[in-house]
Amino acid sequence: MNNIPQRCLIHLESTQSDGEEVSSMKIDSDGQLLVTDDGCEITYDEVMDQSFGETQVRIIVSKRGGDTYVILQRGVGGASKLILESGKRHISNYVTPFGALNFYVTTNNIKYDFDGRHLALDLTYTLELGNVAAGEFSIALTADIRDTARSR
Repeated sequence: MNNIPQRCLIHLESTQSDGEEVSSMKIDSDGQLLVTDDGCEITYDEVMDQSFGETQVRIIVSKRGGDTYVILQRGVGGASKLILESGKRHISNYVTPFGALNFYVTTNNIKYDFDGRHLALDLTYTLELGNVAAGEFSIALTADIRDTARSR
């Protein structure tokens, strides 16, 4: 195992549906991938809205006891944090410029594959505010380690 972060090219596609409307987003970004004892960590900067500037995103993927769980963190110190674990419901928080929201996250599916150079992560989950479903979400992320000799 190499505990040195490696440069990677990240491609992310996400969709969200509130039952009536579907919206989607695509992001391509340079980032870093760190292989850990039980999974990996991916970091990259994301610009969602020019008025808010860049936000650091950190994705932690871990296999414990044969199950995969994922933590998505956005902002300084992981101010926004989403915890995903198959078949489980977690309380998470999301910080916006207008205040913080607490919501429930129920993970429907996690698929994770890493062959040493290419990572694929697919997530589907439901968000609830109180006991009301706020939407169905999916994220498909790939990270390809760059050849450092070529990317300098």
